[in-house]
Amino acid sequence: MKDSKLINLIKTFTPHEFRELELFTDSPYFNRGRNLSAFFKCLKKYYPGFEEESFSEENFYEELYPGKKYDKLKSKTLIHTLSSEMFKLCKEFLIQTGLNEDSHKREYYLLNRLREKRSYKEFEKIFNTSTANKELPEKGGALDFINQFYSAQNSMVYCIENGDISGAVESIISQGECFAVAALIKGYRNPELSIAAKTHNVNFRENLIDNLMSHLDSPGVLEVMKKNNDKFYPYVAVNYAAYLMMKHTEDHKYYFEFKKMVDEYYSLFGQSERFYLYAMLISYCSMQCRNDNPQIFGREQFEIHKRSVELGVYKNSENDIMDIVKFRNIAICAFTFNETDWFETFVNDFINELKPEYRENMRYFSYAYVHFGRKEFGKSLENLIMVHDDFFYFKMDAKKLLLLIYFELGYFEQANSLIKSIKEYIANTKDLTDKIKDRERIFIKAVNELLNLKESGNKKDIGILETEISKDLNLTFKIWLLEKVNELKGDRSPRAG
Repeated sequence: MKDSKLINLIKTFTPHEFRELELFTDSPYFNRGRNLSAFFKCLKKYYPGFEEESFSEENFYEELYPGKKYDKLKSKTLIHTLSSEMFKLCKEFLIQTGLNEDSHKREYYLLNRLREKRSYKEFEKIFNTSTANKELPEKGGALDFINQFYSAQNSMVYCIENGDISGAVESIISQGECFAVAALIKGYRNPELSIAAKTHNVNFRENLIDNLMSHLDSPGVLEVMKKNNDKFYPYVAVNYAAYLMMKHTEDHKYYFEFKKMVDEYYSLFGQSERFYLYAMLISYCSMQCRNDNPQIFGREQFEIHKRSVELGVYKNSENDIMDIVKFRNIAICAFTFNETDWFETFVNDFINELKPEYRENMRYFSYAYVHFGRKEFGKSLENLIMVHDDFFYFKMDAKKLLLLIYFELGYFEQANSLIKSIKEYIANTKDLTDKIKDRERIFIKAVNELLNLKESGNKKDIGILETEISKDLNLTFKIWLLEKVNELKGDRSPRAG
């Protein structure tokens, strides 16, 4: 019973959802089959973990039916039947809660039913204050225009039923426009999907969208839209700029054109679309850092992260938690460009927006970077060792920072031991792609050579190492490595271990 579909689903429910499910189960309107209230009350005792040893079919049956003995055949069948019914009810609950949270679908179905009932005055009242005309998170995105399509569909049928041919024609035109804009937005975002698929070694098949986009005269369409002062122009233009940026990643002018358009038309988009547009800017910068311009686009990436935080578009919606990977990426960017004070403020202001189970580890992880940036290497080490071993998200980040700390503190024996450990980790882990593994091996090699020069005091090979570091565009912590090279050039006595 512990591993049943029902239990595995209920385990995912939040306490609030679980309380709502109880009300849902007790409602005769929704629960029209078997009365499952008693069944739910027995389940409630074991929520949320359902891990107690007493949680077995036999014990559950005898709790549900006091005084009756468990029968391996009949009782087992009954428990399975009730579980199946409860599972169906849980799925109905999810449908209902999803509908309650989707204002567009609720409005569409309400308007449709009001029209069918010929309640036209109420239809007009609701339609004129439609959610399609309000500021919503998805405003300006494909989903927004699809929702507007359905709104126009309701308007079309209403106009036909009331003999308003002009209104019906306008509604039909609006439907086509909304559908076309949604299709263009999805089409213009396909190159980004293609890049993501290749990054993760996923096959990206030939598809109708790319075929259409490659044969579409987008500049011509946009020229006419702009000339006609088309209300859809900004949405199509911004997404076409994103398309060019991701289609021609080697030509950086398209990035700056897209960035300019995002700033120009920022106010026309809702929260989730603003988040997505900034995510595309960050994605491009990240790609360039991996390819050929880590210094220019590394700084640019940090500034975009910083701007997204200032604007509040660092997450998809106000009610969302902050993504831990984004938090980590901001940490690395701030560390790379020595933005220590800004990052410390960021940590203090935003650490509580992470999932509760990540906060403590991420605080120690972040403050290890803060103290390192201030050259407080002992404090950096104190914070880093407080990060739990089971905090698996950024193992490689932690190992690399620990290596830098050992170097700065002159702990050469520990540093050499850690290098050996990191090499073994890179060779055996499945968490890193081959490309990332190669990049990390180059970093470890550079630090190892620095250590050897530091310990030996041999200066003659420093120039060779400096040249190797300088010419490698993708080297991790390149600024720090070159800083250490320059220090070694003027350091005539190696630090004691």
